[in-house]
Amino acid sequence: MDIPFKLHTVRKTTEERALLDSRAIENFLNEETWKRLRVGRFKLAKPLTVHNMDGTENRQGKIDSFCWLKIRYQDRIARMKFYLTSLGDDSFILGYPFLYAFNPNVDWRRAKLHGGPIQLETIGFRKAEQRVEECQRVARQEVGTTAEDEEVWVRKFMVAQQWAREAHKKDEERILPEEYQRHQKVFDEEGAKRFPPKRDGELKIPLMPNIPKVLDCKVYPLMKEEQDLL
Repeated sequence: MDIPFKLHTVRKTTEERALLDSRAIENFLNEETWKRLRVGRFKLAKPLTVHNMDGTENRQGKIDSFCWLKIRYQDRIARMKFYLTSLGDDSFILGYPFLYAFNPNVDWRRAKLHGGPIQLETIGFRKAEQRVEECQRVARQEVGTTAEDEEVWVRKFMVAQQWAREAHKKDEERILPEEYQRHQKVFDEEGAKRFPPKRDGELKIPLMPNIPKVLDCKVYPLMKEEQDLL
């Protein structure tokens, strides 16, 4: 059962189609489609073996990466994994995770999904959209209302284009789950390459002047139990 939907990325919005399949235990994204969309991806710690619907092993072999996408349906939002593999003529497969999370009303006989359209978006899309809206608000304050075909240029870049480019660059980077983002520094690979500042291990203890070089005092030997502790 094919479902049409809109996919929102930082660059553009495209019309896509997904195969809704209750037999698929995960959501999948065709690797060729992933290359076209140019979104970020994550490497799996352990590759997964994937089988086609007819039971044969997928020609691309094991799955070693996935990407995060947000799904909007019936005023609800869920962030889900899409595993990258070869899907033949299909671009997307919405499997059991989607059905479990949204429990949609599906008319399988008529191949129709009730409850409104589905929308997918990349993780950085909403933030980029907010930046563009803020840019437009600032531009209206600076130059007033512009005509439909007019553009506002700042330092040889339109601010909207510059912010969208920055948002896309962050979108291509590895994105931590929200619950771990406050520990961003722990996962910083560049920071892990840095060592603590070098310190001199030979510390000098300054002594007061005119002190004797030898202390004339009785030496008390340690007991055997005390020597064993040392």
